[in-house]
Amino acid sequence: MDSQLVEMDRDYNVMLMERIESKKQLEAKFQDIQRKIQANRDFTKAETKRVNDTLKAFRAKFEHKLRVLREKFEAKLDAMRSHNRTEFKNAEQRLDRLENSIA
Repeated sequence: MDSQLVEMDRDYNVMLMERIESKKQLEAKFQDIQRKIQANRDFTKAETKRVNDTLKAFRAKFEHKLRVLREKFEAKLDAMRSHNRTEFKNAEQRLDRLENSIA
């Protein structure tokens, strides 16, 4: 009977040590996974910021180019209007001169 008690006590101690070791291994796995998750979060956050900054830069560049094109177009349009008005005035004056010379 004593030998069985000693054996049970030894088995209990072995099981207890195995349980403690298993717990340590699970804690180590948990910590490793938690570090990986945090690294993934940090990476995702950094990539989000990088993409947003890239989009802001692209938007600013695009809006600037669009503004420059609009200004050039409006300048050309104003020049064309001015030229057409001048041509219409010249044509009207020529028409008036021709009418006066006929009359």
